Amino acid sequence: MKKNKLLIGLLVVAIAIVGVYFLSSNKEVLQVDTMKSSMGSITKKIEITGTINSDDIEIISLPSNVNVINTYVKENDLVEENKLLAELDSEDLVLSLEKAKLNIQQLKSDLNSLYTNNTDSILLENEILKKEEEFLVLSNDLIKANEDLQRAEVLYDKGAISQVELEEHITNVDNINSKIKTTELSLNDTITNQNNNKEKKEQNIASLQRQIETANLDIDSLNTKIKDSKIYSSISGYITDFPIEASKKTQNNDKIVIHGANSYEFIARVAQQDAILIKEGQIASVKVDGLDTSYEGQVSFISKVANIDDTAGKTPKIEIKIKILIPDEYIKFGYEGSAIITVDSVEDTILLKSECVRDEAGKKYVFIVENNTVKKAYVETGLTDGYQISIIDGIDENDIIVVNPPMDLKEGANIKGDLNEIIS
Repeated sequence: MKKNKLLIGLLVVAIAIVGVYFLSSNKEVLQVDTMKSSMGSITKKIEITGTINSDDIEIISLPSNVNVINTYVKENDLVEENKLLAELDSEDLVLSLEKAKLNIQQLKSDLNSLYTNNTDSILLENEILKKEEEFLVLSNDLIKANEDLQRAEVLYDKGAISQVELEEHITNVDNINSKIKTTELSLNDTITNQNNNKEKKEQNIASLQRQIETANLDIDSLNTKIKDSKIYSSISGYITDFPIEASKKTQNNDKIVIHGANSYEFIARVAQQDAILIKEGQIASVKVDGLDTSYEGQVSFISKVANIDDTAGKTPKIEIKIKILIPDEYIKFGYEGSAIITVDSVEDTILLKSECVRDEAGKKYVFIVENNTVKKAYVETGLTDGYQISIIDGIDENDIIVVNPPMDLKEGANIKGDLNEIIS
């Protein structure tokens, strides 16, 4: 009996020693999840929230404190293009127009008189001719007086005439010179008067022309206001704001607003990181809160200006508009909703779950499983939708890849993996 117990004890010890040896001679085996890389397509979409509006809106600003003669529609009415909406009192405008027409007639008459009345100019021209003729006569007289003086000086030197007679010739020359200077000054003054008269006339003409231009602008403005006193729609659509009533005066900032009946758009403010991916022409699906219908849309506008909304953080946001291609009667202006925009897609690419990919100093890598051992493979990634990612280079289709590899996983490690389903 003692011998059997001894044999059993020795056997247990031997088994323990073999187990320790076996465990110490093998590497640790890690349990991981794995998947097969597969070929497929990937689409990146952005979801945004916003409101329904119209991309065809007419806003008619009304003059303040004007009597409303009559109205022909009411709020929520559907109107056609060129529909008469209301009529404002234009009596004062008509009276002002008649006054403006009389004023412009008088201005034109005054201008015509300036063009045709040349009396002052003719008188000054005749005065100049007279002074020029007088100057010419005196110039000739001066030549003759100088000649007489020269002869008198010769005669005086010969004793043929007296000192008094010589001085008479000298005095005559001086008198003529004085008259010439006086005539020259008078001629210059007359020429100056003529130039001033001409300049003044040109200034008066220019002033009247400016007044006529201003009067014409006033008449055009009054005609426009009279025409605008009958208010017509320039688009067809629903009247969403109609603040006036017949027999009452208009108020400050009164506006009639018409939204185009068949032209709806989804307007949203999108954060910068998403907005940079959105381009005009991209397809979108618009969902209105409370409605089961999804409406096909297309990005039609992206603002060039980003603004920061203080109520929603400091991220710059950009306004975008999505045209709803086939609206129906259930859509209303001001409804809230959401839109999903398809910003990019890739066909026939290798796909992995996004959590398969790790980053190392800016380089992307995955772990490939071969014979229960992992191998590190650097990859070039492409489009991702947040759940899966396109692999451009670095692995092949049907490679076994570690999903969400542990941070301490090293190349060459032994693993035991559970294979997930392939991404479809």
